[in-house]
Amino acid sequence: MASVLNKNLLSLLLALYRLEEPLSEVECSALADISETLMYFPDDWDLIAPTLKVVIEGNAALQALYQESLTKLEALNGQLPPHLLPSLAELEQDLPSDTNEPADFSHMMELASEENPEIAPDIFSREIPNAAIKIFGTPQPEQSVKQVRGINRIWQFLQQPFSRKK
Repeated sequence: MASVLNKNLLSLLLALYRLEEPLSEVECSALADISETLMYFPDDWDLIAPTLKVVIEGNAALQALYQESLTKLEALNGQLPPHLLPSLAELEQDLPSDTNEPADFSHMMELASEENPEIAPDIFSREIPNAAIKIFGTPQPEQSVKQVRGINRIWQFLQQPFSRKK
């Protein structure tokens, strides 16, 4: 379920990156709720999906950008190069703050792998939720996301012709 969550979170981050108009207070509040939920339940799609869906479906411009981003990510079949993803250190440089610090969930993935060795950790399992926690927890996520170099790198990569994405 982590890959479904991460693909949807990344699609929303990319949509916010390209969104031109500001989000409403209600939308910002809902994203802040998602940020907090991700801190405690980083891979619980069933818990996060309803709020995510309300935010996306309630804003036509955001929904169109989200769908475009999701389509581009799905075309990659999970083959997004890991070096494009924003690291914890990069997130802190791009969006320094004392609150909403991203958590490193690597220990959870290690435990999951120990309990179920056949489950390979998803490369997005830490980076995407960390970025979402940090960005969604800011007062203006649609502005904050534009400051994160990793989101820009991913969007630029998605703009390349498919044959060059290797």
